[in-house]
Amino acid sequence: MLREQHIFRKSLCLILILNLILLSVGCKNTSSDAVTYLEQTSEEQLIHLMELAACTQIHPANSCRKGFSSPTDLSSADLYNLFEVNVEQSTLNQYYREDDEQYHIPVNTVTAFLENYFLDFQFDPVSLISDGRNITLEENDTVLVTSGIVGFPANIADFLTIEKTEILSSDFVSVTAVYQWPEDPSFVYYTLSLQIKNGHPYLNKLTIERQRSSF
Repeated sequence: MLREQHIFRKSLCLILILNLILLSVGCKNTSSDAVTYLEQTSEEQLIHLMELAACTQIHPANSCRKGFSSPTDLSSADLYNLFEVNVEQSTLNQYYREDDEQYHIPVNTVTAFLENYFLDFQFDPVSLISDGRNITLEENDTVLVTSGIVGFPANIADFLTIEKTEILSSDFVSVTAVYQWPEDPSFVYYTLSLQIKNGHPYLNKLTIERQRSSF
């Protein structure tokens, strides 16, 4: 009887050890968020994200920009550029009023849009007025009133080519694309860092470098 109990205990220990080994191997083979994201994302989707990031860099008063090191570096005007260029017209139509022929856009509509692309940012609608935009504020600064959404389209997607992608950590990836305007003998390199959270990419950092062609 004692011998049988001893054998049973040894067998149980072996089973537990094998389970721990299998669990360890399984953890090592589990793909990180970054790996899974790159495996499931097309080049067109990456270029679209690159263009979105570039939309924050096209303020007409400061056209030669070099990117941003953190979303918190972006001004409210930069963030509003992204909203202006990419918001759906169907969304804007919900806020158009015929009595004054203007759009009355809740600030939380803008921030909800931005939350799709940034984990951390600072948007102050009051600063848009001092930025010289055709905007007023109503209802204790909670509603933006404007006669139209003009935007400054980046128009770079057709001239971007993905050069490389890189996994920076379990939840960060880097995407480098080269941009060349057909009539300009120079290249612009865009390197975009994305933070992946629950499978969703967030714009984290953008570097822009201009390099003249040797030809």
